[in-house]
Amino acid sequence: MEIAVTDISPQAADIARENAVRHQVDDRVQVLVGDLLEDLPGPFDLIAANLPYIPSQTLRQLPVYRREPILALDGGAEGLDLIARLIKQSAHKLASGGIALLEIEAGQGAQGQALAAEHFPNAKISVLRDLAGLDRLLTIQT
Repeated sequence: MEIAVTDISPQAADIARENAVRHQVDDRVQVLVGDLLEDLPGPFDLIAANLPYIPSQTLRQLPVYRREPILALDGGAEGLDLIARLIKQSAHKLASGGIALLEIEAGQGAQGQALAAEHFPNAKISVLRDLAGLDRLLTIQT
């Protein structure tokens, strides 16, 4: 089993490398600084992501706004900018029979499903709820 991990932040990639060493999986985990799947060849059996999904205007009202890097939180006007880009990239990189798991903001379920359907018309697309009963995970199964 091989795992490729990407992050646009060099600092976050460094922490991921340190964690891989700490948990003794560094021989199976390749950590890259990159923009989503752009520089990865694929195909992938699993694509999992916890991308920034908070809408820009909402973010500025949250306490986390002053504590965390904006790059890690701001999902654009509707919170779906990076999620939409990853779905588009995944259409060419997700293996047949593969699955994509994307964390979303609670109010993005319908929009997320519509985005996924544009690029994966034949896939099984669903939204799973978290323990609080809120939409939280967009799944795409090819």
